[in-house]
Amino acid sequence: MNKQQTLLAAIGRLNYHNCVVLRSSLAGAMPVIEISGPHRQLQQKAVEVTERRNGILSKVYVARFSGCIVKWRFGECQFAYGALNSRRNTLGDFYPQHCTASKQMHDAVVQYISKKEAIYG
Repeated sequence: MNKQQTLLAAIGRLNYHNCVVLRSSLAGAMPVIEISGPHRQLQQKAVEVTERRNGILSKVYVARFSGCIVKWRFGECQFAYGALNSRRNTLGDFYPQHCTASKQMHDAVVQYISKKEAIYG
């Protein structure tokens, strides 16, 4: 199996376990998938990593899953974070219950993405 097939198979398995896939990358040696709301088995295999992005430290959890590296963030609504940084609006009417952000934040993210897509296509 090549990297792209491995990535697609892993994304399919994550979707089966009701994980929201935010973004993925084939750039490294192993495909990387960023998710929100990992399932219990994935959480049990995870390793905590401290990551520095733009000078800000945050906790990230990583685990190997189906030939890929899966990561998720701690202490924020990853769903809204990923939606702001993704190229596609996949929010629709979906609002995950595990997300700690308010419904108002969700609505603001949907509105922001709609405006962004109207401008940039």
